[in-house]
Amino acid sequence: MTDSPAVDTVLQRARTAFANGDILSAFAAAGEALMQAPESQEARVLRVNAALKLERWQDAIAALDPIATLQPPGTKLRKTLAACWLAVANAHRDKRESESAAAAYRKAIQVEPDFRDARFNLGSLLLENGELRHALAEFEAIVAANSTDTAASLKLAEVQLALRRQQAHRGAEQRGLAGAVGSDDGDDLAFVHLQRDLVHGLHRAVGDAEVPEFKKRCHAVTAIVSSSLPPR
Repeated sequence: MTDSPAVDTVLQRARTAFANGDILSAFAAAGEALMQAPESQEARVLRVNAALKLERWQDAIAALDPIATLQPPGTKLRKTLAACWLAVANAHRDKRESESAAAAYRKAIQVEPDFRDARFNLGSLLLENGELRHALAEFEAIVAANSTDTAASLKLAEVQLALRRQQAHRGAEQRGLAGAVGSDDGDDLAFVHLQRDLVHGLHRAVGDAEVPEFKKRCHAVTAIVSSSLPPR
């Protein structure tokens, strides 16, 4: 489809600006042309290239996504789109925005399932955050695709070791909990004996007391405590 004369004028301005190194003007002009003619492939490509030069990754994604996702994985446009998502993810990671970073890494992998760098960075982030099972899946996928990837193999071993330590720690906690329950049983038994001693002491106090009101109060306390005790 031929662009209108007005769009051609704007596109020429974008081309000239890009050629002269005025990338910001080229980006603006390409955006203007794209608004007037959304189907213009030249305007879209100019917009993408200018955005990449300016490292405006989200703008590049917005311009690329409608055309790149129509192509099969492994094509240049899809690889470029995945690389933009990787750049977005890395920026979030540097700001310690873990959830946003993980989401962007997954977007990159969704566009290019074999994107090793996105998987590696996602796995490393998940490992740092203690999400060991998810990290394991990412490094396993990399090593399955390329068994000679030394860095990924080392990370995989690190995750596996961390998982074993986690399992051992949980086992120790469970054993400790079982021991704690047995100890508490002994404490409860000692408390029961203490209660019985208290009750017997109260009986003696009631027997020794001469004041009727004191006897009445002691009998009331004895009844309350006795009702809470298991039978001997």
